[in-house]
Amino acid sequence: MMKLFQKIMLIVLCTFYLSGCSSSYESTTQVEEGAYLQLSGNFLNGTLIIDDNLQVNLSEENTKTFELQGKLVAKFPISIGKHTIKIIKDNKVMVNRKIYVSNKNVFEVVVP
Repeated sequence: MMKLFQKIMLIVLCTFYLSGCSSSYESTTQVEEGAYLQLSGNFLNGTLIIDDNLQVNLSEENTKTFELQGKLVAKFPISIGKHTIKIIKDNKVMVNRKIYVSNKNVFEVVVP
């Protein structure tokens, strides 16, 4: 009788052990990709050129600006990766930089 009880207990314990080992939990978090280019300084009335493709007129009428720590800034969405940024004002290149922007990063360019 005791041997039968031990066998049943062993089977029950093995069943609990195997069922605990076989279950798993997996979680996936989806993160929105994107980054921003932030301009500060003397950028109004200039032209922003990104990768020699996209040109943005930085006039007061069509550029959404805000104040951050006492400075006037503008923020533009930009894809993650390498970019060449140029800002031209009064036919002079004010900024010509190669940048790398990572996901959820805000890359600031100060225009003199």
